[in-house]
Amino acid sequence: MKISATIIIFLVCIYFNAVNSKSLKSYYGNSINYSKGQRKPLASPLGNGIHDNYKRAKRETSKGIQDFQDVLNNAKVECVKEMNMDPSIMEKSLMYEEYPTDEEKCLMMCMLKKTKLMENVNKLSTNTIARIASMISENNPLVVSVAVAKANNCNTLIRANHPCEAAYQINKCIGTELKAAKLKLYY
Repeated sequence: MKISATIIIFLVCIYFNAVNSKSLKSYYGNSINYSKGQRKPLASPLGNGIHDNYKRAKRETSKGIQDFQDVLNNAKVECVKEMNMDPSIMEKSLMYEEYPTDEEKCLMMCMLKKTKLMENVNKLSTNTIARIASMISENNPLVVSVAVAKANNCNTLIRANHPCEAAYQINKCIGTELKAAKLKLYY
């Protein structure tokens, strides 16, 4: 009798240890005995397919960014025609070009001057940056002030005297800032 009572007590202890173990709690994430502070699994036997219809939301391009993208594209078309360049250059993105040719640097200069992003003193126009940031952000003053501050920072990094080389340095700085802000503009 003592042996069977000992075995029963032993089995009851094993049962309670198994019920309260972390592995079973994480397996049954939706159970009532779930401990606070522990991460629930994405799917559980009790989830009944709640994640079956999950779709990742895609960020849409704002109208302001799309409008400015169109301005850049039009400037590129005009500059390619003015400079009598091969039309195949239209397919090439100059925004993140690491080693552009001198002709491509001058195309950048033409585009930056047409969009009034580059001033005659080979610097980035903070007034134009403020206007574009205002258009893209729907007049958000914080976004405008951050954009102007970044433009001023870019201007301190521009060391070139030749306009085409300065345009390349401006382009590189703009590309870095756009990438950091996760904005997608290409030209």
